[in-house]
Amino acid sequence: ARKNVERVLGECSRICQGACIHGALGEAFTEAIGSDTTIDSEHVTLDDIRKKGKELCTAGSTCHGVGHAIFQQTRNFDDALSVCSDIAPRGLTVHCDRGVFMEYADARAARSVLSDTPQVPMTLKQLDALCVRRSIVESRACFIYLPKMVEVTLAEDDQQTDAITRVRELCMTLSGETRLACIAGIGGYRSAYMFAHPMTVRNLCNSFTAASERASCAAGLSTMAAEHEERIKNTFAFCGSFTEEVVAVACYEGVYATYAILHTPEGAEALCESDSRCLKATEAGR
Repeated sequence: ARKNVERVLGECSRICQGACIHGALGEAFTEAIGSDTTIDSEHVTLDDIRKKGKELCTAGSTCHGVGHAIFQQTRNFDDALSVCSDIAPRGLTVHCDRGVFMEYADARAARSVLSDTPQVPMTLKQLDALCVRRSIVESRACFIYLPKMVEVTLAEDDQQTDAITRVRELCMTLSGETRLACIAGIGGYRSAYMFAHPMTVRNLCNSFTAASERASCAAGLSTMAAEHEERIKNTFAFCGSFTEEVVAVACYEGVYATYAILHTPEGAEALCESDSRCLKATEAGR
């Protein structure tokens, strides 16, 4: 299974790397289970999933893809996250967790890498509780994709409230790291608009009251934007447009967090163009 994965991943173009990885891992995971004569493919157990997932979950990008496949197999957040916790090496659990939540969000938006969809869509009330009362690692992974889940559900319910307003209201009921993780999710949700509407996106992050909240929004924004390699340079430039140092540093750190997963960040300092705030983020990432 691993050799098949490495071959397919090697054929993934750098530009469409994220989508290609998700598809390759989903297919490889299913193929690995189906080709194992010790596994009854009609009655796959969590132990079977743990065994095969551990073989594939060896790096951030591939572990993320495994998370997608695990949720497809389990159809249950708690079971899927438990598998991620068991199979992912230290430091990679969050990437598996993010794959789990992204798979549900993608399936709800009818753009899952596999053909199946969630059997029972969650209600808005259930979504409000989905990311809380979890470990902070799981919460951060969940909140990144919560706005997309809320967006689809609001549209189906024909409600006029937009996803950002709904999730922001939820964030304000939370406290501590969970609140910041929730706000980071709002930033991540708006990452697709940061180049076409930079002022609007920047104002969104700057609209939060506390500096830590503004920084979390910027970090979520840049973490998601940097998943597309062709956007990394422009994302650096966007981070530099924040005038508040703590926010700019957090934004740069988000880029490096993703950059380190998808690439070897050697020579990344060259992208900073002498911005001391960017260099500070580089040092923090070491």
